[in-house]
Amino acid sequence: MAHTSTTAVFVAVLATGCLFTAASADTQGNPPNNAPLTEIYELQNRCGHDAALFFNKVFDHIGYTKLGNGEFRFASFKSHYNRLHNHCYILTIASQSKYPNFLELDLPTLGMWSYVINISDNEYVGEFRSIMGTKDALTPYKCHVFSKQCSSEREWDALTEPYLKQ
Repeated sequence: MAHTSTTAVFVAVLATGCLFTAASADTQGNPPNNAPLTEIYELQNRCGHDAALFFNKVFDHIGYTKLGNGEFRFASFKSHYNRLHNHCYILTIASQSKYPNFLELDLPTLGMWSYVINISDNEYVGEFRSIMGTKDALTPYKCHVFSKQCSSEREWDALTEPYLKQ
């Protein structure tokens, strides 16, 4: 199944080395919360660029891809520079189905998987994986952020919010 190969690619990309270099911290390791807006803007841009490079190593492109087995995959990502942590995070989302344009038509998926990666430290933060369902009804078979387990997409969103929203 595509989940295994995608996970293997994530591990391989993480093993290749860090893409993003965060701004300098103070002597206690605190992030530059008082950094000038131009520096924050630069860090956000660099984070978006490095997240795109990371994503392109895992997936061919954003959007739909017809796979060799006749199924279709939709993949996308979102980057976020977190000022509080002084790190760049990427959220990748991929779904697979037997139907083209399955997300727009709200057709059943074979599975959905999402990962959060700290690109700054080359650190795997968490994953959400589900099998079968619609985009509004996903029950995970694997869901965690670091050691905290979750049992729903709502819990996943709550656990990833400190990394993707600040």
